[in-house]
Amino acid sequence: MASILRPMLSCHGDTVFTMLLIISLLLTVSCFEAGYSTSKDSPDIGDDGCGTTHFTSDSGEILSPNYPRIYPNDVTCKYVITVDAGFSIWLKFVEVSMETSIECESDSITVYEGNRSDDSPIAKLCDFQLSRPAILINSSQALVVFQSNNIGSSTGFRARYYSFRPFLEEQVKRQTYHVCQDIVGMALSGEVVSHSNYPGNDYPTDVTCDLAIDPGGRFVGVFITFFDVSLKVFQVENQPHKCQPPSESVVVSSLYPDVTSKLTVCENEVNRSSVAIGSTVTMSLNTASHKSEHYRGFRAVFTQYYPANISYEATSPCLVDDFYCVGVSRCIPGFLRCDGINHCGNYVDETNCPEEFQVPPRNEICNPDEFYCGTYSDPLRTCVPKLWVCDGKKQCSSGADEKSCQIAVESSLSAKAMVGVVLGLLQVVVLAAFITRYCHGKQRKKKRNRVLTNTGYDAIAVETTEN
Repeated sequence: MASILRPMLSCHGDTVFTMLLIISLLLTVSCFEAGYSTSKDSPDIGDDGCGTTHFTSDSGEILSPNYPRIYPNDVTCKYVITVDAGFSIWLKFVEVSMETSIECESDSITVYEGNRSDDSPIAKLCDFQLSRPAILINSSQALVVFQSNNIGSSTGFRARYYSFRPFLEEQVKRQTYHVCQDIVGMALSGEVVSHSNYPGNDYPTDVTCDLAIDPGGRFVGVFITFFDVSLKVFQVENQPHKCQPPSESVVVSSLYPDVTSKLTVCENEVNRSSVAIGSTVTMSLNTASHKSEHYRGFRAVFTQYYPANISYEATSPCLVDDFYCVGVSRCIPGFLRCDGINHCGNYVDETNCPEEFQVPPRNEICNPDEFYCGTYSDPLRTCVPKLWVCDGKKQCSSGADEKSCQIAVESSLSAKAMVGVVLGLLQVVVLAAFITRYCHGKQRKKKRNRVLTNTGYDAIAVETTEN
């Protein structure tokens, strides 16, 4: 080093200053390349190589270091989430695998409300692989801290966060969500529509919209029924399924990759499409371009549930305040019974209702492509496709789809019979007139011949002369 510095020091002062400036620039560049950035738009990297990462979008994904590979030992990683003022944060851990720990003494995840770690945490998680909690943070800022010790490691975690507007307690029971406007739905039951003006033809085109529905408390799954689906479907040769791209579709799947239940719909089916998924679900609307064509979009209803306990030891399959869906072994919130919506999927929650119960309007029971059978809560057929009406086959249990046709047919037959009678009478009148005229002519001829004979004329001669 001395041999290098000696020539430099013997140089002119300006040259020494220039050399020092170059060395300073080289050191600065090397620091930036190593990741030690002081920019406000970049993560603050600490001595452990992890640092602080900021998230400012409405939703996002948080990953532990090296995920899904093994995370390093002795690291402290901070993730600061900031959403728009007036919104809260819903944080859902999708996959978690950490070193085995007792009371979080080893590796852990700590969640704070706000962006400071010196406050009391609202949650501390460790040593779990199957439990994947959702955390509601009543603030527009949250801090997630991941720490690992110097012994043992695993794959870490993957989490999703969403921003949402805080809702009142009475709104938890029932809400309407727009798949392209809302981000997460946490009501015990609600309606999901393609757009606010459903069934108008103005839902977004050429987009993919996602809505997460998260069961909470004692409820672990979501049951979804599609009441109306009117999207653009392309008929493509050799396409294994009509709802695949480029057709528009709605896809319902689990937030977790290890739950394989999935439903894809793109139009109304003979039997309404439905699916029950025992986890947080995501509903994705995929649309194409259709400026001159009319499509209504979609309307679906979701209900949170938990599996019924039908063991011999259980005194009741559901908790006291919940309703047991016989036939599907699900328990749903008790206040949903007899509310005009088929929450169980087989109408058992809409039968034996009190006298004051009012049947919903037809447009809430059947979609525009269906015919109302007139028997609400019929487990076999409440609504049937309009194409089935008057097809000669009884599809409704009440036979209403063919009764109207029978009346029309009978009326048509009665009209035809009346026409037949009138035509028959006209034929009789014409025939009677012809016979009458013929008979009168014969009588006149005989009378004239008799007169000619009495006067001495030859009737035959007279006829010959006249001819």
